[in-house]
Formats: sequence, structure tokens, C-alpha cells
Amino acid sequence: MTILDAHLHLPYWGTDIDDKSRILLAKLDEHSIDYGIVIADSLGESTIGTSEEIVRLAGKEKRLFAVIGVSPLAGINLHYVANTLDQKRAVGVKLYPGHEPFTLEDSRLIPLYEELEKRRVPLLVHTEWTKDGKAVPHPSEVARVARKFPDLPVVVCHCWKGNALEAVATVAGLHNVYYELSSMLEGDAREAESLLSTLMQKAPSRVLFGSDYASCELDGQLEKLSKMVRGDARTKVLFENANKLYRLNV
Repeated sequence: MTILDAHLHLPYWGTDIDDKSRILLAKLDEHSIDYGIVIADSLGESTIGTSEEIVRLAGKEKRLFAVIGVSPLAGINLHYVANTLDQKRAVGVKLYPGHEPFTLEDSRLIPLYEELEKRRVPLLVHTEWTKDGKAVPHPSEVARVARKFPDLPVVVCHCWKGNALEAVATVAGLHNVYYELSSMLEGDAREAESLLSTLMQKAPSRVLFGSDYASCELDGQLEKLSKMVRGDARTKVLFENANKLYRLNV
């Protein structure tokens, strides 16, 4: 079975980008993962790779695909984003609300949404459930953006781990929202099992496997997922859904 990990980062350890990429590729080989989507940081300098570094890496490694990281706080170079996407050197763009103090309805993001919607390129959104009981970004915020830009695929990374079922219920009826399991399968995966049981009934073509390596440990994740989904459903989650969404044609 072909496996595509839709949420990877370079390790923060390693001497340089080449060393970090060797570590990442060795980990994929260890777990028989055929392809991976590597997500850049939104910062100008980063131990896990800037957009320019990740785009260059994906250009050299045919089994890897790049996602650009951007931030309205640093200013978004729309010319760079558009050119990189049009040249097929990246397959998506990620925002990090929660890591950075902005909302998805920040007016500075509207031009980005329009460019992505025009191309039907996925927007990846970091989500989390904070220790003080807050969803970031709030699911209703994601829902408003998805409704305002109906041809924009919105990928909710981590599915608001910690209170996933409640959060996902807010966006469950939206055809352009996708659910990526990054970090959900690390450690105690009972929440992931409950979430998958629901999603595979309501949105089986919009669930993606992502490990969140190297932020999370990859060991054990595929084994847990194999016990939760089987047959054609497993093929969809592990490969087909992401391959179609990101138009990888692999």
C-alpha cells in the first residue's frame, strides 16, 4: 500500500538542511512511507526550515512536496506565493494562529485567500485546544472563512486535539474543510479513534493521515491507525485523499 504523510517538519536537530533532510528521509524509510508533505515555518529564520529552504528541498527530493508557511504579522509576499504555486514548487500554504497572535479573519489575509481560492490550493491551519480550555482558532472562525471562500480547501491540522469531537462538529457540514490527523495518533489515541469513527461516516474523502514528525514521534502511529480504519477506508486516509486534494499525481 502506498503511504503519504501529509504533515511533516524537518527535525530541529541536525547540522544543516541537508543533514535534517537525511534524518527525515531515513525516518520515512524506517516506516515504509512513500511520500511526504513537508511544512515550512512562517518565520524568516527557523530550525525546521523557511519556505525558501523547504521549497528547494522538495525540488531536489521527488518523494517530498512543499507547503509554504506565511504570517500576516511578518507581511505576506503574495508575488512569491503565487509564483511558487504556479511553478508547481509548492502544494499548499500554512498559517499558524495560536503560535502567532492573529485571527483567520484578519483583513490582511483576504488577498491570500483569494489567490488560493482562485487556484484551489489548500490552506492549512494550525489548530489547538489550549490548557485554559480555548479553541484556537475558534471552529466558528474556520467555518466563516470556509463559507466566505467556498472553493478554498481548508485543512484543519491537529483537529483541535484535546476536544476534537466538539470542535469538529462546528465545521462538519462544510464540503471544503478537510481533517488532518497530525499529532492525534501520538500517545493515547482514544480521542483519535472516536474522531475517526465519526469522520469516516460523514466525510470519508476528507480525512488525511499526517504524523507531525518531527514535532511528534512517528513510531506507533501507523499501527494505531491500521486498527481504526481498514480496507478501502484505510487506503483513502493513508494516500488517496491527500493525493487528490494536493493534486500530486503520484
